[in-house]
Amino acid sequence: MNDITFLTYKQVFSDNKLNIFKNFLFKTAAITDFSILLGGYVSKQYITYEGQQKAFFGNNDFINLRKERTGYWWLSDSSPIRPEELKELYQPCNIADYGGEGYSRDYSPLEYLHIGCRPVVPYSSISLSCVNKRKILQLESEEVEYGEYPQYVAPADISVKLENAYNNNMLILTGKIYSNDYFDYNGVVVQKKYIEYEYNEKKYIRFIANCSRTENTYLSSGQQIKEGMPYWIEVEPIKWLIDEENNVALSKKILFAGVPFDKCDIHELCLKRFELTYIKEFLVKSFLRDIIPSRVSDDIESTKNTEELLKEIKLLREELKTINEKANLLEEENKKLKTKIRKINEFINK
Repeated sequence: MNDITFLTYKQVFSDNKLNIFKNFLFKTAAITDFSILLGGYVSKQYITYEGQQKAFFGNNDFINLRKERTGYWWLSDSSPIRPEELKELYQPCNIADYGGEGYSRDYSPLEYLHIGCRPVVPYSSISLSCVNKRKILQLESEEVEYGEYPQYVAPADISVKLENAYNNNMLILTGKIYSNDYFDYNGVVVQKKYIEYEYNEKKYIRFIANCSRTENTYLSSGQQIKEGMPYWIEVEPIKWLIDEENNVALSKKILFAGVPFDKCDIHELCLKRFELTYIKEFLVKSFLRDIIPSRVSDDIESTKNTEELLKEIKLLREELKTINEKANLLEEENKKLKTKIRKINEFINK
């Protein structure tokens, strides 16, 4: 399914927009806790309920609808208007914002990692495997479920039990590991891994928060994100909005953030087709693999005893810890380099 993509500006905002958007109902999209922890922007003003935009007045309002807070999401096409003085440094790209408006902005390919992603696949490629097809209220839209992905933080009581089970090596490994890529400011790929665990017939990942991306941000549970704290994110079925006439299935939620739209040298002209961008590569090589549901019975051999499984867990945790420590060190170096560059620019401009 290499034809996974993002929507174009015309599909969302033109007179010939997709049927999904005919009544201005789904231009806003809710952002998941996983996306927020990855650095995705979450609105403090708006929520969307079945695509209908509503005002949001703070962390304590609409408590039951915190999962419906909106965010930014990428569109695939670049704007044809490019300021001459910026053309070698920036690539304008279209996005849809938390209020459902679309616009083009100039961005450095290594920045704006707070913009989230709503993948799109041909509906015909998943239709035979979809479940739970339903009409959305009385709207002329339908949704289906296909695949699964980490989405929202587990309830507080479950999170405590998960952390205790984790610390005592009592969680079951499904054999699946999720990945999320981003570039440091030297253009080096940094890849973080998240092991999937099974607990009481549900699946979760453990996420250690990095507040350099999520300062003063709250999750759907109402918890403020704290540096270095573990958060347990439940793996849930992905809901897709479908437009059968145009053979489109669009993820209903903003599923992830933090992955750069593209990587290119700042001296190189960045006019690329979407198919050649870094985020397209991530969608094909990582996202499509990660949404395939895992089954514990297929991944853990029945011949392994408890002692062998505990050794396997220990080795995987050590490997994961090493990978994430390297990623954190690179991020610290990025901050120092960024500060140095800013000071040099300030000196030059005096």
